[in-house]
Amino acid sequence: MVIYLRGEDTYRVDEALRAYVGAYQRKHDPKGVSVARLDGETLDVQDLQRAVATPGLLTSRQLVVLRRLASRKKVDAADTLAALLSDHRIPAEVVLIVVEHGVPESAKRTPAVFAVLAALPPRRPKARDEDFQERFDALVGRALEQWVDEAARRRGTRLAPAARALLLGLTSGDLRRVASVPNIVLLKW
Repeated sequence: MVIYLRGEDTYRVDEALRAYVGAYQRKHDPKGVSVARLDGETLDVQDLQRAVATPGLLTSRQLVVLRRLASRKKVDAADTLAALLSDHRIPAEVVLIVVEHGVPESAKRTPAVFAVLAALPPRRPKARDEDFQERFDALVGRALEQWVDEAARRRGTRLAPAARALLLGLTSGDLRRVASVPNIVLLKW
């Protein structure tokens, strides 16, 4: 199974990654021993092949998280991943999550693997063991306000519209900065 997470909203990309890794660990591997985390900038092709081919240590499933492949100068690892994907050589018991901050397939020179990943269907909530992608574009306008209201509600508080506008103005709508505002500040608003 392949999951492709990308977008300009790096906070929601990272939040989705945490949710998927957490769900995998709760279901298959509470200790996290069958989770391989690979950094695309320093990735060796053999490490990628080994991670994808190695079964889980204490479970039948293996989770491989591959981050920042687009920032790699050499395309050898990206080409290897493209070959693995196009030849369907990723075993069914492997869950591969490819994470990119930004939208690499829109860049002028980008490895072919990102076109393959971008062609994956969008996430369907009830589908199981199906490859998919999720794109997290920057929130603006009403969608941004709703996200802030929901984040405040999860923290057990409610923001007045003027307080929400002030918070968004002070943080420039950066969700990572909005999420880092302490509860005590939100309660005073």
